[in-house]
Order: sequence, then structure tokens, then C-alpha cells
Amino acid sequence: MAYDSSAQKRLTAQMRLVGGFETVTLADDLTLDANSANYLRIDPGGSARDVSTPAAAVSEGLFFWVYNIADAAENVVLKDAAGNTLLTLGQGACGMIGCDGTEWKAYTPVLSVDTDT
Repeated sequence: MAYDSSAQKRLTAQMRLVGGFETVTLADDLTLDANSANYLRIDPGGSARDVSTPAAAVSEGLFFWVYNIADAAENVVLKDAAGNTLLTLGQGACGMIGCDGTEWKAYTPVLSVDTDT
């Protein structure tokens, strides 16, 4: 079961994730943490880059949606804290990873994006 109780919180207004969206250009590999934006547009900055998650034990419920906005054939490789590859995103691709508190997993297939629009 995903939740500990049947308590619910109804959302009656549009959500705003303050700090939840970010565009970054990398000069090196990146390690995400609990303060990282949930929705990331990542430019690998001229080379393939590894983007690692925080440890699963401290990440229950955390997720990241990543879009590779490279201007050339540069991959963004999403890895868990142990170095296991979760998703490899080529130029113009995106995907989502999430943590259940035990392990990180890919929650979408790699999706290609039409960058002309």
C-alpha cells in the first residue's frame, strides 16, 4: 500500500511548485539532492554527463522529471546513488525517475520530444 492511512488532502487550487522547475547547463557530473528541482531541463554542456540521485533511504516519495536539452548528441545518464543506470536520455529525450524509499526506479519510458516547437 502506498499510504499509511486513508487521510486525504483535496487540492482545490492550482499547485505551484516554488523552486520546482530549473534549467541547468552542466560542466561536470551532477548529484541531485532533496533541494533539487523536481522538473529539470539539463544541457549536458558539450559532453555526456551522469546525474546521480540521493540515497534511496532518505528519498521516499522524491521524483525527478528530466529533459535533455542538448544541442548535439550528448547523453544525460540518470543513475542511483550506487551508480546503477536508471535511464539514458539522448538529445531531446525526457523521462521520470522516483524513489519508494527502498530503491530508485524509472517511472516512464524514455520519451522523445519535438524540439522544433
